Amino acid sequence: YRDGIRFGLPRQTDKEWRVATPTLIIWGEDDVFLLPEMAQESLEYCDNSHCLLLRGVSHWIQHEEPEQVSREMILHFQRYSAFP
Repeated sequence: YRDGIRFGLPRQTDKEWRVATPTLIIWGEDDVFLLPEMAQESLEYCDNSHCLLLRGVSHWIQHEEPEQVSREMILHFQRYSAFP
C-alpha cells in the first residue's frame, strides 16, 4: 500500500487507503531492510492496529523468534475472532 502512495497510483479518497481489519504488525528492531520507523508509519493507515517491535530481532522475525511470533498472532486472532 505504501508503494501505491509513493508512485501516485490513482485513488478517489484517502479512505480507500485505510485498513479497517484489526491489524498486528510484528517488526524486528534490528531490521536493516525495513526500518522500525516504517512500522510506525504503517500504523497511520490502519483504523485498529498494534505494533510489536521485537528487540534483538532482524528482518527474519518468524525464523528468529518463531514461538513469540506464533504466540502473538494467536493472541491477536483470539482477541478479534467472531467465534469464542
